[in-house]
Amino acid sequence: MKCPCEVIRDLLALYLDDVCSKESRMLVEEHLADCTECRAYFAAMQQEEEHPEPVQDAESEWRKASSLRAVKRKVIHKQLFAAAAVVLLFAVVSAVGIGILKNTTRIVSDTKTLAVSMVDGSLVGRIYGSEYESVKIKRISVGEQAQKKEYLFYSVADTLWDAWVTAPGMLSEYMLCPKEKDAQSITAVYYYTGDVTGLENKTAEQLEKEILPHAVLLWEKDTNPIP
Repeated sequence: MKCPCEVIRDLLALYLDDVCSKESRMLVEEHLADCTECRAYFAAMQQEEEHPEPVQDAESEWRKASSLRAVKRKVIHKQLFAAAAVVLLFAVVSAVGIGILKNTTRIVSDTKTLAVSMVDGSLVGRIYGSEYESVKIKRISVGEQAQKKEYLFYSVADTLWDAWVTAPGMLSEYMLCPKEKDAQSITAVYYYTGDVTGLENKTAEQLEKEILPHAVLLWEKDTNPIP
């Protein structure tokens, strides 16, 4: 973006006296190379510098010094304004980025961060290195009478923000089956991110062939295989 002529002309006095920064010098030189009017303006300043008017009194000198100080103040104010704008822009971008991360949920795919255990008669799930956002649970029964088995299939979701800021050693717990709902009767708990619609209508054989190859066993009541 081309720097305005007014800004360049404010810098010309500093440039002529060789008291401006390297960045300001480069900015002035690049502008003068393209701007005929500012080159003419600068040439007039150089001519005046080479043939200055006689100093008439101390007041004239004081005015010149005040003018130089005014130019310097303008430059400093503009630099401070630019710095403040950069800081503000960074803060806005950071806030927007954090908001996106906090509102972006995902299904946890790394089962190594998950665990299930029986705690005081209730089945409790844990996720390490993040905070759970939501949990989907499907409880089904297969078989009849003495051969009846009950399984939990579940998946858990977190946010990208929680996964990013939570330390690996930190954990978040969630209830899978409370004691009051007969958690003791659950045979096994599987982590399954597929479609759970209609699982309750499948036979043990269908579960074994269609679902279990895509599920991860996280907990079981005993070592007996699924019938």
